[in-house]
Amino acid sequence: MSTTSDLVKIYVKQRPYIKICLEKNILNYSATAREIKKRVRADPDTIKTSLIRLGKQIRKKRKVSENKLISILKNSSIEVKNKIAIVISHDKINIPTIASVEGPSAFTHMVEENNLKNLKRKGIIKIERGLDIVSLLHPPDIEFVTGVDAFIFDALAAENINLNHLFSCYNDTLLVVKNTDTIKTFQILKELFD
Repeated sequence: MSTTSDLVKIYVKQRPYIKICLEKNILNYSATAREIKKRVRADPDTIKTSLIRLGKQIRKKRKVSENKLISILKNSSIEVKNKIAIVISHDKINIPTIASVEGPSAFTHMVEENNLKNLKRKGIIKIERGLDIVSLLHPPDIEFVTGVDAFIFDALAAENINLNHLFSCYNDTLLVVKNTDTIKTFQILKELFD
């Protein structure tokens, strides 16, 4: 049989917004315990105690990961390449690519816009123009640190930056954005990396 603590952990795991509040230490423990009581047969004070303990555990883990994450970001660099297009096709294409991904239903190719003039149109599903690549070059130990990309994506989303496409290979992350968002994207990332 599961303990109250186990049931509270499951409840929180199914509701990421509660975990975020626990991480930030802004949760109303009593009100949340009363809400959990509707689903879990346990004393509200026991639920509240479990929430408080869980919050401490989450914040401790978060602090360790955050320090590793900050170290990765401080040792990362940013490069920008403009005049990029994305070609989505049924097959491989006949022009040089910067990166390509084969998905279950199509290929996605990142190419320089000036190469599009040589592109054979057969099998092309869609071409997106007016894009830039913001390349994030991370140290190799990024593969051992969870949440780096999520942290970056969250910072960009908070500023209403949409990632049109994302390519990742080893320690490089290539963010494809509209050229109208490139400068803002660069500024946000520079603030994170400094």
